Amino acid sequence: MAGSLRNPWKPNFWLYNGPCILILVLSSLTPLSSAEDINNPSELDLVRECPECYLEKYLFENKSKLHPPRGSNGNVLDLSCSIVVKELMDMSVKEEVLHVMAWIRLIWWDVHTTWNPESFGNLREIRLPPRDVWVPDMMLGNSITTFEIYEEDTNLPIIIGFDGFRYWSIPSIIRTKCKADVVYFPFDFQVCRIYMGSWTYHNKMLNVKLSQFETGLEGYVGNIEWEIIHIDSRRSLKPPLTNHPLYPNETLYYVDIIYSLVLKRKPYFYAQSHSAILASRLVGLCHFSSAQ
Repeated sequence: MAGSLRNPWKPNFWLYNGPCILILVLSSLTPLSSAEDINNPSELDLVRECPECYLEKYLFENKSKLHPPRGSNGNVLDLSCSIVVKELMDMSVKEEVLHVMAWIRLIWWDVHTTWNPESFGNLREIRLPPRDVWVPDMMLGNSITTFEIYEEDTNLPIIIGFDGFRYWSIPSIIRTKCKADVVYFPFDFQVCRIYMGSWTYHNKMLNVKLSQFETGLEGYVGNIEWEIIHIDSRRSLKPPLTNHPLYPNETLYYVDIIYSLVLKRKPYFYAQSHSAILASRLVGLCHFSSAQ
C-alpha cells in the first residue's frame, strides 16, 4: 500500500501540477485592489463618472451599519449634541406645553471610514441618507408627542467627511411639558427644559456630550406673546446602574443633555388686548346712549 503512494518529488508530479501551484502562490502574493491602486478599467470609469458611487462602495462594503463605530484606539465613540431654536410657536400656560421649531445637530467621528480625496476625484465629502449608515438613537425625554428626533423613513442626508467627520442636522417640531408659574402675571418668566439622550447606549458604548457649536437662536422667529431671552445647556448623568449582568463590577449610567429656555412674557400684548376690549365696550355704550 505504501509503495502505491505517489511521490510528490517525482518529475511527473511537477509536470502536471506545477502550473496550478505556481498560480496559487502568485495569487496569494497579489495585493487586493484599493482606492489607491485601481487597475480594473470599469472601476476607473466609475471613479471618473461617479466618484461618490465608488466611494460609497469602498467605504461601506463588508461593514455593518447596525452597530456604532468605535473611537480612535478603540475608545468609546463621542457624540456631540446641540439645539438651535428657529421659532417659538407657542407656550400654553394653561396646558403647560412648550411648542418650538428647532434644528437638532449631531456630530461624531468614524475613524474607520476615511479616504484619500486624491483617489476619488478630490472628493472631500459626500451625503448619504441615514438608512445607509449608523445613526445614534437619540430621543426627547420629556416630549408629549413623539420621543424620536427624526422620522424613521427620513431622507435628511448625513454629511460624511474624508477624515471620518459626521454631521447631521435635523429640523424638528418639539412639544414638551413645561411647568408654568404665573405668580407675577403678566410680568412672569417661564423656564422650559428639553431633555435629549440616547435610548439604549450607556457610557461604555457612547459618550454623549455638549457640542462645540453654540446652542442658541439662529434666524429666530419670535412670538406675539412670548420671547426667548436665553438658552442654556448642560450635561446631566442619570442615576447610575449597578449590578448589571454584563458589567457586574462596573457602574453604568446614561447621559442627558438638558436645554433650558428662559421665556419672558410680553406685557404690552395684554395691555393692547384689554385696551381693544375696553374701546369696543365704550363704543357700544356710546351707541346705546345715543339710541336712548
